[in-house]
Amino acid sequence: MSVELPTDLLFYIRDDEGKKWAYQLVTKPLAALYWKISSYKLKLSDIKIASECTSEQRSELKRLILRDIQECEQ
Repeated sequence: MSVELPTDLLFYIRDDEGKKWAYQLVTKPLAALYWKISSYKLKLSDIKIASECTSEQRSELKRLILRDIQECEQ
């Protein structure tokens, strides 16, 4: 039996100024989204910012999100 994994999950984070940003985690394989961090090393390229922003903001947000996820998993 095959179970469909949701691929359109939106997550949210607030930056230091309190602004709320939407993002998605797009991993390959898709199932890695549900694995422990010790099983799959999340990369900056796995993070897709869904909110409108500049490329500079996008880079900073990706680093902030990755750091936040890694800190929560430890």
